Amino acid sequence: MNKSLLSVLIVNALAAGYAHAEVAPSDTSNTFDQLVNVVTNVNGHVGVAYEFKETEFTNYSDPTQTYTEKHKENSYIDGFYNFNDLNLFGNYKITQITNSIRKNNGEFLNEETVKYELSTNYRYVLSESLNTGLGYSLEYEDGYAIESNSGRSDRKINTTEAQHEFSTWLGYWNNEGQWGFYSDASVGWKDADKNQWGDADTDLYHVSFKPFMNLGKFFMAAELYYENQDTTNSWKENIDFTERYIEPELAYSFGEGKRVFVKHRFSEKETNTSRSNGSSTKYFENINKTTLGYQQTIGEKWWVSAEVELIREKHDMDDKKFADKDSDNFKLFAQYRF
Repeated sequence: MNKSLLSVLIVNALAAGYAHAEVAPSDTSNTFDQLVNVVTNVNGHVGVAYEFKETEFTNYSDPTQTYTEKHKENSYIDGFYNFNDLNLFGNYKITQITNSIRKNNGEFLNEETVKYELSTNYRYVLSESLNTGLGYSLEYEDGYAIESNSGRSDRKINTTEAQHEFSTWLGYWNNEGQWGFYSDASVGWKDADKNQWGDADTDLYHVSFKPFMNLGKFFMAAELYYENQDTTNSWKENIDFTERYIEPELAYSFGEGKRVFVKHRFSEKETNTSRSNGSSTKYFENINKTTLGYQQTIGEKWWVSAEVELIREKHDMDDKKFADKDSDNFKLFAQYRF
């Protein structure tokens, strides 16, 4: 048995029902060996990731609220497991997030957050070309913020947030034509507790569709995405948020395991806030995001990647120009495959 005992322990409860159905009760001599084979036939990867993002936000309605922002993410562990005999796969990730905002008027906001992510999916094969499945994901954030405002002492705000989603997906691949598609849909909810900043409860859903094709060494794709969030908070506000985008992608493979790609996202976000006193505010964001990336395999086990994102945003409030937001984002990934 060349897989770690940890893999056996993690999926033992999940595999027990499957193994019991596959092994005759009277065949006690092979029961343990077959169970071990089921829970140790695993492949996947473990890795790390780093991200640094710098943003300039220009507020035209109130120049004192113009700010610069620096955002860092360190994923100390990022894992993917595929339990082949169970048609079950999952991801887990632990990320340290640091965010710092400095305004023109001297105010600042520093945030420290640890984010835990866990997801699992069950795959069902419909045919050689078509498969579907069901999934569940959990994102949990625990952190704090140090906030400085004019005329008030600095204050510390503890924050927690939990998001749950249930999803289904459909994937198709035509090997002869070298084309396919992937689509998914999910529903979920999010609970946020931010103490002095208030509490918020959100219901959400999203759908996406992504056709793709190989043409020799070239890969082409285009993702269509729609999301809606409906939030109520302790400030007696109802917030309706929608996002929609299209993101074409072009990639080229060369050499031994090398790949370059470019993506460009055309995105629109709209936020409508209504309050108990009858007032309302409408925000609209027009976003262009270009991603340039390089990926490479090293030997049979290692994979590394680097990405640069250039993001340009135009913000309107109540149909008037409100702000511009320009961000440059740099990402590094490294994974060990097994």
